[in-house]
Amino acid sequence: MGHQIRVLMAKADGFEALGGHLEADETYVGGNAVGGKRGRAFDGNKTVVAGLSVRGGRKVAKFVPDAKMVTLKGFILENVEPGGTISTDEHGGYNLLTSYGYEHGRVNHSKEEWVRDEADGKAHHTNTLEGFWSCSNGR
Repeated sequence: MGHQIRVLMAKADGFEALGGHLEADETYVGGNAVGGKRGRAFDGNKTVVAGLSVRGGRKVAKFVPDAKMVTLKGFILENVEPGGTISTDEHGGYNLLTSYGYEHGRVNHSKEEWVRDEADGKAHHTNTLEGFWSCSNGR
């Protein structure tokens, strides 16, 4: 019920939920890296930004308190229509997307996998958002 109310309120404000094939990713901005740590391994003064990108379409980015599963779940449920396809990296925060009604494909960046082509013709990657992050936070 709460989700439906948020959806209706967002539509009243002119925001329409994203649908189709999307990418989801997160990045860290600001602060100073200390001790050679980067990305999710960094514990310090960086701000987390979660993002969504419709293939060939709109992007949504929002400051979030952390990159934990519960936080990313809320961000996705607020912004993505059920039934869509979401491509992510291997971050565990996206593990339960299929249980919330989304088709989920992932790539494993730690094994230098950047694109995964599926038998149904879908290509899973986060390259669009990675490019967006590189333009927006000076990476």
